[in-house]
This record gives sequence, structure tokens and C-alpha cells, in this order.
Amino acid sequence: MCVGMMMYMEPKLWSDRLAAWLAGDHSKTLAGLREHFGREALVLGILILMAIPALPLPTGGITHLFEIIAFVLCLEFVAGGRLWLPKQWLHRPLPYGVRQQVLPRLIVWVRWYEHHMRPWGGWAVRLRSGRVLWGAALCVCIVAAFIAPPFSGLDTLPALGAVMLCLALLVQDVRLALAGCVVGAVGISLIVFLGAFAWAALRSFI
Repeated sequence: MCVGMMMYMEPKLWSDRLAAWLAGDHSKTLAGLREHFGREALVLGILILMAIPALPLPTGGITHLFEIIAFVLCLEFVAGGRLWLPKQWLHRPLPYGVRQQVLPRLIVWVRWYEHHMRPWGGWAVRLRSGRVLWGAALCVCIVAAFIAPPFSGLDTLPALGAVMLCLALLVQDVRLALAGCVVGAVGISLIVFLGAFAWAALRSFI
């Protein structure tokens, strides 16, 4: 009986939980994510969606749609709700490239972190005020990735900051959350600086 219980025990590490979900026969949709992970599906959904623009992969502009969905999920997270989206969003299968390229790389990232770092300051992440604070920072990173010029690569750092914030919320590590804020801030600064430079250059030709 004990052996049977151990066989069906859910993995504790997030990398193992994500790998089991990806390899299993679960629905590879946001609805399937919600059914398998419950309330944590909000942060996981944002993590998966923002991992796409955070990777140097050709996406054909589809990242803007993912960023819109991630922003809606982020607002729901700040409000303390659960994953509520239109049915066509919830039940649309994740693209093949996401399942075969993005998620496996994401799992490698998470596994590396879990085996090399020890979470610290979880209380600052678990607090209601902390959720609002980190959720607001997450929203800013998502918006910055969305407004970055297409095909410029400037959305990578804000998206990576969002990924780090999501992972920090899952593993409850305030240091990783702060690092995500720094990465996102650097990305936003680059967007503002290069945008101002491009605007000044354009005005000089007018």
C-alpha cells in the first residue's frame, strides 16, 4: 500500500511537475493547466506565455497575442482570482513549438534553479500586499514586452524579467523576484533609450 501511494505521489519540484504535465495525457491548453494545477495555473500560465518572447526564437508576431493573454492573467492574479478567460482562449491547444521547444527549455531553467539555489524570504512573496506588489511589477514587464518594437529583440529582457518573477512566486524566493525586477527595468530602460534615439534620428531627417 505504501509503495502504491508513493507511485501516485505528485512530484514536489516544479520542474518535475511541469515535466509530468507535459509528458502526460493531460490537455495541453490553459484549461488543462487549470485542471491540473488549480490556482497556481495563473502564475504557470503567465510563466509559459512569457517564456516564448524571452527565448531567441522566431515567433512570427504571435507573442503579442500571448502577452495580451498573460496581461489578463496577471490582472486576475493581482485581484486574487482564479484563471478565467474566454473559452476560445482556455481550450486552444498550445502551439506545437511551445510544447516541443519552449516548455522543455523552460523546464531545464527551472530544474537548474531548483538544484542550485535555495529559496529565501518566502514570507515577502506569500503576503497579500506582496502579491499585489509583485503582480504590479509583472504587469509592467508584460506591457513593456508588448510595446517593444517588433522584430527588435527588445522584448526579450522584459519578458525574461516576467519569467523570473513568475518562477519567484512559485518557489517563493524574494531574491529571484528582485532580480526579475532588475532585469525587467534594464529591458524597459533599453526600450525607452533606443526609442528616444530612433525618434531623434527620425526627426533629424524630417
